[in-house]
Amino acid sequence: MTSGDTTSDVNAILAPAGSVSGRITDVAGNGISDIQVSVSDSSDNSTTLVYGSTDSNGDYFVNGLPAGSCKIYFDTFYGNSYIGEWYDDQQSFETANSVTVTVGDTTSDVNAVLSKRNKSIGAMLQILLFQK
Repeated sequence: MTSGDTTSDVNAILAPAGSVSGRITDVAGNGISDIQVSVSDSSDNSTTLVYGSTDSNGDYFVNGLPAGSCKIYFDTFYGNSYIGEWYDDQQSFETANSVTVTVGDTTSDVNAVLSKRNKSIGAMLQILLFQK
């Protein structure tokens, strides 16, 4: 094939997919922006299927997911002052609740409430590390 040539009969079939949506808030109910949403195969934490992030209202929508079950981690980007967690309020992949994905449908209300990091611990570490 050379520049300007047309090749015919090159076809593809895309696999149908499902999606997941929800909202990430702080303990006061305010939406948190820029939270990374990582969707992993429920049987293998090392296989991330898709990433997404929350908008300015804390809402997210991730699509392109195969049918079956997955686990979702809500992670903070660098500099964000919130503690990440697995759905539904879990601290590890092993204890995370699975989310069912159906082809052609959106599994909604996969929400999380994130807590702030304890700034006083960071301040104490700075004092200890930089004392003369």
